Order: sequence, then structure tokens, then C-alpha cells
Amino acid sequence: STEEFQQRASEAFLQYNDESFLLVIAQSRLMALQSMLALEEPSKEDQELFVATAIQAVLEAEEAIKLDDSNPAGHATLADIFIVLASAGFTDAADRATAKLEDATWRDPQNPLYVMAEASLAIRLNDSVKAREKIQKALELKRNYSEALFMLSQIDVKDGNLDNAVTTAKQIITLEPNNPTRYYQLGVLQAAKKDLPASIQAYEAAISLDKNFANARYMLALSYLDSNRLDDAL
Repeated sequence: STEEFQQRASEAFLQYNDESFLLVIAQSRLMALQSMLALEEPSKEDQELFVATAIQAVLEAEEAIKLDDSNPAGHATLADIFIVLASAGFTDAADRATAKLEDATWRDPQNPLYVMAEASLAIRLNDSVKAREKIQKALELKRNYSEALFMLSQIDVKDGNLDNAVTTAKQIITLEPNNPTRYYQLGVLQAAKKDLPASIQAYEAAISLDKNFANARYMLALSYLDSNRLDDAL
């Protein structure tokens, strides 16, 4: 259980004063916060538990940073906690998350994960300009960063730039040619553009890689239907 895990990690920390034990405890509380944030109608008790858990997680992450300020994991963990708090509507949490991600990047400048986290936060705050800027920075650090490319395609879809989104989706496929999900995503984009032959080709490619891909089969059926291929659709 989470409680037993945290107890064991706390006992380990008492025996050996290492920040890694504090970080795993803080990260387990972060997971709990994410679960509580997903509750549709949290009770008063849920809200109080959320605040108490957040306070404890922040204290543990800050203590870990004090023990080893050079470790980027401490700053990144604290940033992740603030990102959850920003999603919950806490004032200044987004600014504090950005500051800690910048601290992590300064200590580990070649790691694109922290820049991507900034991009994700910018998307949550509906700042697509900043999100694009951070994604581009992540791609400069790692050209074949498929997650960054996918996030970029999602921004393009949101902004109505379907042509750009399709181009990016095809670029992702060259990086992950055996990933059926990427062909499915391309099919959805092509269908949105009303390019039925291209959407059918993409869905069929996804199914050839995963014959049990139910969503791809369903979307392929709709594309067949729109193409007057009724028997194929059935």
C-alpha cells in the first residue's frame, strides 16, 4: 500500500540521510494528488486531504533539495507538485512550477524532459505560443522526440492548422514505423481534412500492425461508409 511504502521509505531515510528517499515519498504523494485531482465531485474531506498531502509533498521535496541542491530530480519533483496545484487553481503555483523547471534545466541542460514539462504547463494555461517555443527547444535537444512532435500536432489541431498537424504526424511515423497508434492518429487527422482515401490507408496500416485495434476498425468503418463502401463498412 501507499502508506506502507511511505513508512518504509521514511524508515530508510532515518537510517541513511539521503535525499532519494525523500524524493520517492514526495513522488508517491504526487501520485495521490493526481488521483484526487481526478475526482469529479470531491467532498470537503477530500479537499482537506488534498491540501494536507500537497503541503507534505512540498515540504519533503524542499527538504530533498536542501540536502542536495545540485540534483535536478528534486527541483523537477517540486515542479511536478506545483503543476498539479496549478491545475487545481492554486494561485502562483504555475509560476513556481516554471521557476523549478528552469532550476532543473540549469542543472541538467541536455535533458529535454524539463522543457517538455514547461510546454505541457503552457498548454494547460492556454499559452500555445510559449508551448510551441518550449517544444522547439525540446526538439533541438532531441530531434527524434516523438512525444514532442505529437504534442506539436495536437496544438496544430487546436489552432486549426490541420496541414501542419498531418505533416508532423507523418514525421512521427518515420520515427515509429511499427507503432499502430501513430497511423491511427494520422487517420483521424486525414478524416478531419475530408481526405477519405488517405484516412482509409492510415487506418488500414494501423490494423495491419494491430489486428485487435478496435478504435481503428471503427474509424475505418466510418471512412468506408463515407466512401459508399457499405459492405466493407459492415
